[in-house]
Amino acid sequence: MDGYDQTTEENYLNGGSAYAVTLFKEIINRLPEEQTASQQEFEKPEGVQDLADPIDMGEVDDLDSSLSFKGSGLINVQLTWTPSEDDRVKYKLYEIDGDEETEIAEIQGEGSYTVEGVNVFSLKDYKVVPFNSQTNQEGDPSNITEVEVGSIWGSAS
Repeated sequence: MDGYDQTTEENYLNGGSAYAVTLFKEIINRLPEEQTASQQEFEKPEGVQDLADPIDMGEVDDLDSSLSFKGSGLINVQLTWTPSEDDRVKYKLYEIDGDEETEIAEIQGEGSYTVEGVNVFSLKDYKVVPFNSQTNQEGDPSNITEVEVGSIWGSAS
C-alpha cells in the first residue's frame, strides 16, 4: 500500500490504516513492562538541535508616515510602526500606487524605514506586512498610510 486508504483495481480494502494501528498497539501491549517503560522516554541524540520557538509576528495596526528633508535637499518618507517583540520578524514594505503594489524593502526586527528621494508631486501610499521566515508565510497587512505634503511641517496624517 502507498498509505492511501482507497480501494483500487489492485487492492480491495474493507478496513484501512486502523488495522496497522491496532496491530502496533497489540504488539506494544504484549511487551514486558520493563521494556515498554524504558522505551517511553526519548533522549535527544548528541548534535541534534532543538527547534527554534515559533515566530510571533504580532499585528501592525499603527503604521504612520511623514515627510522629511535629507541633507542634499532630497525629500524622504519616514515610515514608523510598533514592531513585534520577536526581533526575528521580517517586514515587507510595499509602495501603493492606485491598484499597483510594489515591494520596496524587507527589513528585520525594526519598526521604521526611510524611503529616500520621493517626488512630492507624486506621493504614494504604504503598507507593511509581517513575514515569518520559518514558515515562509505573510501575516496580516498593516493599515495603509497616506503621505501628505503637510506632514513635512509637522502635521502628519
